[in-house]
Amino acid sequence: MIPTNSYDALRLSYYAKEKGKIREFMERILKAHFTDSLDIGDHATLVQLTSEIGLDGNEALDVLANDKYSENIAADRAEGSKIGIQGVPFYVVNDRYVISGAQPSEVFF
Repeated sequence: MIPTNSYDALRLSYYAKEKGKIREFMERILKAHFTDSLDIGDHATLVQLTSEIGLDGNEALDVLANDKYSENIAADRAEGSKIGIQGVPFYVVNDRYVISGAQPSEVFF
């Protein structure tokens, strides 16, 4: 696994969500990072992965070339801070219950 910065991958996740491909994008990004040992902080890699799931690589490049979706990330961080998120994993269930840290499966069922 390559240590990397996932900020731009996160920005592209908002693009994928807008295009109705968030599940495919997240599955491909996670596989790229954890299984394929690809650098998900590298723009060329991100464009390739985005194209692999059927999204427009040029649109992905446009997202990466500016700060598009940065405001979404800032809003998510502010909301996370408001509800007490200080690390990962952190789960919010039904916008009501929070579970912090790694937990056994029994906690969720």
